[in-house]
Amino acid sequence: MRHTKAYDSHEIVQLLYTAIICGLARNPSALPQKHIKRKSYDGIALHLEKSSYSWGHLTLQVGKRIVRKDGTRWRFLSKPVEGFFAVEKLGRGDTSKVFGAYDEAGEYCVIKMHIKRAVDERGKVLSAKESLKRGTVLCKLEVKRLIMFYSGLKTTVSYKSLNGWPCVIMPYFQPLTKEERENIHKEYNEAKEEAKEGKSLTQLRDCLEAFQGKKLKYNDCDLRWRHIAKGEDGKIVMFDLAELETLGEGEHSGNFIDSQIAKLMQRLPLSSQEASPPG
Repeated sequence: MRHTKAYDSHEIVQLLYTAIICGLARNPSALPQKHIKRKSYDGIALHLEKSSYSWGHLTLQVGKRIVRKDGTRWRFLSKPVEGFFAVEKLGRGDTSKVFGAYDEAGEYCVIKMHIKRAVDERGKVLSAKESLKRGTVLCKLEVKRLIMFYSGLKTTVSYKSLNGWPCVIMPYFQPLTKEERENIHKEYNEAKEEAKEGKSLTQLRDCLEAFQGKKLKYNDCDLRWRHIAKGEDGKIVMFDLAELETLGEGEHSGNFIDSQIAKLMQRLPLSSQEASPPG
């Protein structure tokens, strides 16, 4: 990571563009683009540490320790550069901004930064301190639940405080494409006739049943296609778990899961308006 207080003229536009993008919400009507796995990165990055941030120029080989550039020569530190390096804005939800980033080991990850100002039961805006406290609780709960429901994430999901904000660090989940969503809908219709579910629909049901097994569910507002994606193993995952609700009376049966799947299928025509990464 090379820090400078003065930028060359050809870097100014890129720097300002990145800064603006990091402050804007992604167009929610745009379908997600397929994630490109880089072998290297060379460009402007936002260096996020526990209580501060800074802009700089980052050069790395993916999967290799990030080093600091000192003047005109490379100087390998005795310890890795600490913190995370945000290089792109992936989206924004009701509570958080989501960044694509590299950790100090040069591995790509996602930072979900909780920034919402909390309100009490009467709708009164709480203090920044109380909002931060609530955000920290939610982020830690989301980490706990992601690990609970997806054991393979145990080493790749964690809680961090970055620039003073509570964050969830997680792998990148590839949003379902329009074709993949439509394929699940096709499997759903075929299951009605053949009484046999396809692979993707079964994986979707497995996620909902896992929540149900812990007496949890999405509320209707959060039961959305934007919260369904694929993990690195290609299997379906459902995320944004911090605000799962307790099951109500009569919601412990298989019929309840069927009703949730039916609601998702009804919302499929709206998927082009709901495609955004974790947020």
